[in-house]
Amino acid sequence: MGADGHVASLFPRMAVSHRAGPQVIATAPEPLPPEAPFARLSLNLAALVAADAIIVVVTGADKRAVLDAAIRGEADDLPIAQLLRAATCPVTVYWSE
Repeated sequence: MGADGHVASLFPRMAVSHRAGPQVIATAPEPLPPEAPFARLSLNLAALVAADAIIVVVTGADKRAVLDAAIRGEADDLPIAQLLRAATCPVTVYWSE
C-alpha cells in the first residue's frame, strides 16, 4: 500500500468499478510520482476481491495512519478502503516501521 492509499496500482482519483470487464487493466497515477513516473498494469478491484486471501504490506508510520483511517471508515474514497470494504476473504496486514 502506498502513502496515498493506493493498492495494486489502483490509485486515488481513478475510476474503480465492480462491474464485469477485463481483470487486467491499464492505470496511471495522477500526478505521476517522480520515483515511478510511468503507467502500469494492475488487476481490477473485482479480480483482487475474488482472491482466496488478500495480503497488504504497509511500511512506515505515515502509511499506517492512512491504513488506520481506512479501517475506521474515514478515508472511503481511497483504494485501500474500497478493497477492505469489498473483501469477502481474509485480509492479512503486515506492517513495519
